[in-house]
Amino acid sequence: MSDNDHPEELRRGSGAGDPARALSSIELQKQAFLALSSELTRILSDLSRKVADASERLRETELEIARKRGELETVHEIEISVEALGRLREEQRLERENLERLRAEQTRVREAEQAEARRRFEEELQSLRKRAMERHEASEKEFERREEVLAGREREAARLLGEVEMLLGRIALRARPAADPLPGGLRGKQEERGRVQ
Repeated sequence: MSDNDHPEELRRGSGAGDPARALSSIELQKQAFLALSSELTRILSDLSRKVADASERLRETELEIARKRGELETVHEIEISVEALGRLREEQRLERENLERLRAEQTRVREAEQAEARRRFEEELQSLRKRAMERHEASEKEFERREEVLAGREREAARLLGEVEMLLGRIALRARPAADPLPGGLRGKQEERGRVQ
């Protein structure tokens, strides 16, 4: 421990009546004060430097925190985007499944309608064929009937024509004058034919 650290003791030990010693004591006190002031200045400077360093580290830490916060916000936004994308993909998957189900249902309905249309077409075609066959058979029968009627009419006409010819022959015999007698044999045959008729 130095003498400057205890100026009061030095002052007491030096003697109060000696001016030289008193002056020396004051000088010692002054030096001690200057040394203490210098030490305080050094300490304050160190403290100021440390505070500045701490402030710089605090500023850097705050900047790093802000950067990390920005990164966290970016990560959070990415997570939100990923979740939204996942929901969108799920919605698309459900929509695609629904569309495929609708297509399958439409295909089934279309095939059923086509099968029903083919069945109705076959039935209608069969009915048309049957009606055509029936009409053909009816036409054939009607043709045969008309042929028979025509043949009957032709026979009747031939019979009537024969009767007309015979009638005309009788009329011709009756209208022939007596002055123009037919030969005996021919007249007898005509009379015999008239009696037969």
